[in-house]
Amino acid sequence: MEYTKGKWIVTQWASHNDVHVSSNILIGIPTFIANCGNPGISSLPHNPEALANAHLIAAAPDMYEALKKLTDLGRPLSRGDMSEGNKALAKAEGKGE
Repeated sequence: MEYTKGKWIVTQWASHNDVHVSSNILIGIPTFIANCGNPGISSLPHNPEALANAHLIAAAPDMYEALKKLTDLGRPLSRGDMSEGNKALAKAEGKGE
């Protein structure tokens, strides 16, 4: 599966009332992934749903990789196996990086 590699991050642009998801993989230049705001309508702080959507999108690669690793184990899961999944869930909930 091919998708934009690198750490996906959430950036809030208060001046544009937007929430963006991007990845800094090209020499520190942000690669645009998604816009979760609604141009022309104030997204922040009046639309926490836009921010929640951005965090969920930014966590997608981490959740994919964690789920892939868990399904490839071929054995019952241990507590240690769950750590990457828990980190991905925290990121999706806006509680982690």
